[in-house]
Amino acid sequence: MQRSGPPSLVDPLLLPAPRLAAPRGSRRSRDRPSAGDPTAPDAGTYPRDITAPELTPNDQSSGGSEEPPMTTYGSIEATCCMCHSTSIQTTLASTNRFGTADLDLRPPEMVRSTMTAWIQACPNCGYVAEKIGVELLTPDLVRRVLAGDRWRELMFGWKGPDLASAFLRASLLKRELGQPHDAADSALRAAWVADDRHDRVLSIECRKEATQLTDLALEGKDPDDEACRRMRIRQVDILRRAEIWTAAERLCEDLLDGSPEGTAGIVLRFQASLIQKRDTYCYAISDALRWTRPPLEPGPEGDRQQPAAGKTAPWMSALRWLTSLRR
Repeated sequence: MQRSGPPSLVDPLLLPAPRLAAPRGSRRSRDRPSAGDPTAPDAGTYPRDITAPELTPNDQSSGGSEEPPMTTYGSIEATCCMCHSTSIQTTLASTNRFGTADLDLRPPEMVRSTMTAWIQACPNCGYVAEKIGVELLTPDLVRRVLAGDRWRELMFGWKGPDLASAFLRASLLKRELGQPHDAADSALRAAWVADDRHDRVLSIECRKEATQLTDLALEGKDPDDEACRRMRIRQVDILRRAEIWTAAERLCEDLLDGSPEGTAGIVLRFQASLIQKRDTYCYAISDALRWTRPPLEPGPEGDRQQPAAGKTAPWMSALRWLTSLRR
C-alpha cells in the first residue's frame, strides 16, 4: 500500500498471524505481518502522541502503483541558526511501514531504521534540532545550554553512538526550553539507538531519563486527562524495560483500576503479565492483541470454530474499525 505524508510513530495496527511472537530484543521480529492483513484498534486506541519528522515533498503517491515506496534519503544545505555555519544534512524522502508499533510506540520497519534523518546536528557548534535552520525565540537560553557542562560532556566526553548523543542533546535543550514531553520523546529515541547497538546499560540509562522527564511533564496535570493517560500508558513500558519494577507495577495497577477498554486495556493487561515475569524484552502492540485473543475450540470434526456468542475477539473489532474508516 502506497503511503504519503509525514510518518507517524503510531501506525494503524496491521495484525499478523494469530500467535504470540517470540520475545524480541532490539530489532523487530522477522515474522512480520503481511501487507494484506490490515486491522486497527477500536475506540480505546493506544497512545498516538509521538510523531516522526516530516518527509520531504518527494514522499508522494506515484500514480496507481501498488508497491510501497522504498526508504530513500536526500540531502539539503542547512544554515545553523546558532553559529550560521552551513552543512549538508540528511533528509528522509520516502519510506514505508509494515506491522505495529512497539509498546513504547517505536514504529515498525522501514520507518524504524530511519532515525538518522529524524534529527539534524550542526558539525560546528553541535546544536541539534529537527531543522537546525529554524530561528529560535530564545537563542540566549540555547547558548547558555550549549556552554553548560552537561552539553560539553555529551559533545566531547561521549563514548556512545553519535546519534544517541544527538538525541540526548535535543532532550537537554527541550527540557531547558520548558518542553518536558518533547524532551522525554528525545531521550526515548536515544534509548532506541542503544537498543539497536545492543547496549543494555545505555538503553536503561536513557529510559530512566525518559521516565523522569515524563514525570516532569505530568506534574500538575489531571491524571484523567486523555493526553496524560496516554503518556502514562507509554511510561509503563519505559519503566518495565528500564527494570524499574516497583514503579512499573504500581503505575500499571493504577491505570488498570480505571477499567480501560479497547486496545489501551489490552496493552495494560499484557504489560502486567510481563512485569510479573520480570520480562524486559521488546514487544509490539500486535503481540498484546494476539496474547488476549480468545482460544478457538475444536469442533466435532476437529475444525476450528469462532469464539462463543457474545464474545468478540479484539482483532474482529479492530477490523471493523478499519473498515469503517475506508467507507
